[in-house]
Amino acid sequence: MEIITVPFDYDEKLHPNVVPICICDTDRRGNAVYRGWVEFGVVPIADRLRNLSFRLLGDVFRVSEVAETVVHAVSRKRGTDLGSNPDLLVYKSAEWCALDLKSGGRRARTGYDVELFIETIDHLSDEFDLVAAMEAQDVLDKLLAKAIEFGMTDAVEMVPMMLRGCEAEEYVRRFGKKRNTLTQMFFRHMRQAANAAGLSF
Repeated sequence: MEIITVPFDYDEKLHPNVVPICICDTDRRGNAVYRGWVEFGVVPIADRLRNLSFRLLGDVFRVSEVAETVVHAVSRKRGTDLGSNPDLLVYKSAEWCALDLKSGGRRARTGYDVELFIETIDHLSDEFDLVAAMEAQDVLDKLLAKAIEFGMTDAVEMVPMMLRGCEAEEYVRRFGKKRNTLTQMFFRHMRQAANAAGLSF
């Protein structure tokens, strides 16, 4: 297990005014991190990530915490598939990560109570990563296309609501069903659609 440092040639004496970004090359599950996410995702926007950490967290030295969290997540979910703008994906994910850290977690940031509905949304975000899916639009398109093909109209309508961060009560008002019922329906339908589309879910 090694630490990848940005800049790669960082030396405290040679770079006294630079806050290094340190990222472990192995994630918490023991998976090796694809270094391309650091080279092409972090390096080009290193200063922006430092500024982001200072602006949102009030501490530029937390940039390593933010960058490592994001790099480990995208490497685990996308592997060597950097896409066309890995730096953009890393930066957008870093913004969400910093906001979560600032608020004490995703649930605290969204202001939701811990309940079945929110636990399922968190699980979906962890497993499918909707932010990354928006960047890889083809993945989301395939998922929704299958859901539409299977007539899962309510589940399809829930996706943009999730991406907008709608509160649980809005789902209840819109669909006239209990939150637990909606949660179970959505998760079941999305899993079926993902399996049919050949997507990991």
